[in-house]
Amino acid sequence: MDKGEVSKKIIFAIAAANSAGGLSIDMANNGTSGGSLKPFAKWYRNQDKYGRYRIRKIFAKLRKGGFIEARPAGDGRVKFTLTESGQSLNLKYQITDLKIDRPRRWDRKWRLISFDLPEECKEARYFLS
Repeated sequence: MDKGEVSKKIIFAIAAANSAGGLSIDMANNGTSGGSLKPFAKWYRNQDKYGRYRIRKIFAKLRKGGFIEARPAGDGRVKFTLTESGQSLNLKYQITDLKIDRPRRWDRKWRLISFDLPEECKEARYFLS
């Protein structure tokens, strides 16, 4: 798994946990967490020594980049939350992962998609093309 996939997985886990109050990780007990984050904790524990090191480095890089915030939550836990730029990164990841299922049979209808964005929205226009 490359760095981009790991950071995407971390952002998705924090975003999913934000609805439940934020990602809380027990750093004293080898990264265990509870609740809906058990798959993330299991994935972390199943990594080898180098994999866990990479995950910690990516956490630090995301913190330094201003995408996530880490605050102590007491009793050895650290609470991670997405910042505003982290939320926009999460939306970007969700858009790039969006897939439309292809129907088994074609319904014999042609579709044409057209869009017109003003010059002020140049970045959005280039993103869509």
